Order: sequence, then structure tokens, then C-alpha cells
Amino acid sequence: MIELKNISKTFRTSKREIHALRDVSLQIEEGKIFGIIGKSGAGKSTLIRCVNLLERPDTGEVLINGTNLLNLSNSKLTLERRKIGMIFQHFNLLSSRTVEENIAFPMELEGISKSQIRTKVDELLHLVGIHEKAKEYPTNLSGGQKQRVAIARALANNPTVLLCDEATSALDPATTKSILRLLKEINQRLNLTILLITHEMEVINSICDEVGVIENGKLVEHGTVEEIFTNPKENITQEFIKNSLDIALPLSFQKNLVDTYSENDSTIYKINFTNQPKFNQLIAEINSLYNIEAEIVNSRIEYAGEINYGTFFLKINSKENSAIETYLQQNKFNLEKIGYVRSSY
Repeated sequence: MIELKNISKTFRTSKREIHALRDVSLQIEEGKIFGIIGKSGAGKSTLIRCVNLLERPDTGEVLINGTNLLNLSNSKLTLERRKIGMIFQHFNLLSSRTVEENIAFPMELEGISKSQIRTKVDELLHLVGIHEKAKEYPTNLSGGQKQRVAIARALANNPTVLLCDEATSALDPATTKSILRLLKEINQRLNLTILLITHEMEVINSICDEVGVIENGKLVEHGTVEEIFTNPKENITQEFIKNSLDIALPLSFQKNLVDTYSENDSTIYKINFTNQPKFNQLIAEINSLYNIEAEIVNSRIEYAGEINYGTFFLKINSKENSAIETYLQQNKFNLEKIGYVRSSY
């Protein structure tokens, strides 16, 4: 288990003080994946680096499985750090070493026998899915392959905790998904506790069990992914979720969107919702109740656990829609009238 108690960290320059962390406390249970999300400069990188004391906090306690790292001598801290793996945004591989040599490096520093290293390297290569790249150098690898090497290297000393510092930010969307699937698989197979930081809610929703939101050095909100996505309390959290669901009105509609109604125009609404298990029945119910043609012209629906949430654009072929607006609001759909388009669209 990871436990941070009242962690604060201030960086000082000749001109000013930067309060990177302000009295941050959190607990991460063994075997969980905990995500920290925040904007650039919010303090999330400082926070994750305080877990293994790459950054030493000014105040507070850092406990890993009950041991306060801040109370340890340098030699004992070195031993505890071996139980904490870490992967980075830009991989940090040794360019002069092959894939298998990069993975072997932490074990060589430990003085492990060559035969044990070979066995472990082979096991890790298969685990991360790059066994055929063992003899390659990092310059010959794709970004996703490099990150798989970095993950394997971080697992070389059998850590109980894995720290992920923006581990997918340098990757394309498809590769990001494959790396997140790998991290989830490793978490389940090894019962590894994972703490990751990101600025993308999609990453949080993909693999995390719990999430903390950091703003201006403070942990302003935290809970299960389901709790945070379905009932965000802070403005910053609501903004992250809204941006993660941001979709555009199709271009053909944008070109013909007007502010004033003309005869036979259709009304366009942008609608947000949370926890609507009967969402798929919405159009049929509107058509049945009001005898008005309604159509969804673009949508994005996600799930946090078993609860859905999403955004969609709704086109209704009429102007007088007060009854429909009331119906939607009573059923806890949040709607915004965008404008009108010609009925042919």
C-alpha cells in the first residue's frame, strides 16, 4: 500500500517560491491502479516523484507498505527503492545497449548471476510482447516498443509498486491503448500497485480503479472512477470530463447553422447526460410521445464501471419544443440549444 500524509513541497528560486504540493494526503490500496490527473504545472509530476523520493518533500510522510521512506538511511532507502519501479514519458533507455541489455541493467547493478538474469529477461520479454526485439537497439524501435522495454526494465527487480510518469503522452492513440492494456494485464497478473499521472481522462477511465484530481498543488477531489465521472464536484474535474467528451457538430450542419428560425427549419441541441441506462430508447420515446421526428447527428458515449455518460447532438424537426425540452430536463438530460438548420440537413 502507498500512503502519503500531509505532503508539501516548495521550490525556491532567487526571485520567487513555487508551492508545488500543498498538504497532499492519499491512500492507494495494494493491487489497485490509482490515477492522478491535473493540468500542466498542477504538481502531479512532483507528487509521483515524492513517492520514491526522487523529490524529497519538505513536510509529511511517505509510507510504502507501512515503511516511512523519509526515516530511512541512504542504504536502506536504496533497498526500498528497488521495490518501486518507474517508467517515464520519454522511455529513458540506454541507446548503447540492446533491448535485452537494457532490461538486464537493473539486475546487473544488483549483482544477480548471469544465468538468473537471462531467465528473467526472457520472461519479461515475453510478458511485454517484444521477445523478437531482444537484440535490437532502441533507435530501431517504435515508441510503443520502447515503452514496452521501459516497462520490462521497471519490472526487473520484482517491484511491488509501479510509478508511471505520463507513460503514454508521447504515443499515438492506438499505441496508447495497447500500452494501457499491457499495464492492466501486468496489474492483474502480478497484483502490482500502479500509480500513474496523466492529463487525459480517457487514460483514467481506461484502466484506473481510483482517481485523484490535483490543482495548484492541492488534491482537490478523489474517489473511485465511477464516483468521479458520474458526480464530479470540482470545476476542474467537470472541465476534464467535459473535454474528454468534446465532440463537434458535423461540418455539413455547421455550415448551415443559423441563429434565427425560418419555416421548416430543424432545431439543434447539444445534450449531456450521466447514468441513463435507457439512453438508446430516447429517440423512440420522443417520436412516440410528441409525434415529432428526432435524430441524433453525432454522439460519444462512455462508461465508468457500469454507469454511462456522454454527449450528443439532437436534431428535432420543429421550433416549438418546450414540451420536449421539459421532458429531457425532467429525465436529467442537460441541454443547450445550438441553433437551427434547414430541414434538408
